[in-house]
Amino acid sequence: IFISWLPPPCIIRPQQAVIVVRATGIGYPPPRMKGAQARLMARRAAEVAAVRSLGRKLGLGSNARVGNFKYVAARYLPGGAVEVTVEAVRTLAANER
Repeated sequence: IFISWLPPPCIIRPQQAVIVVRATGIGYPPPRMKGAQARLMARRAAEVAAVRSLGRKLGLGSNARVGNFKYVAARYLPGGAVEVTVEAVRTLAANER
């Protein structure tokens, strides 16, 4: 006999709502810089801008840390710019709707 244990499913109370919050950031490479390093710097700038925007949308303060988010997409735009999209799941109580 094979018995497997499965963790209990996530229980969401009826008075709560789950929403997905997305934010986008665009980063540009430094002037007078080309190649892979410029692209990586532009991507990092886009990631920082996206996470900062996500924090604003979640109503966090400027010194708060944004956690439990994931990178959804990264697009490389003409001219070396990079656009990064991140998302986070937030559970709202009945009085926050």
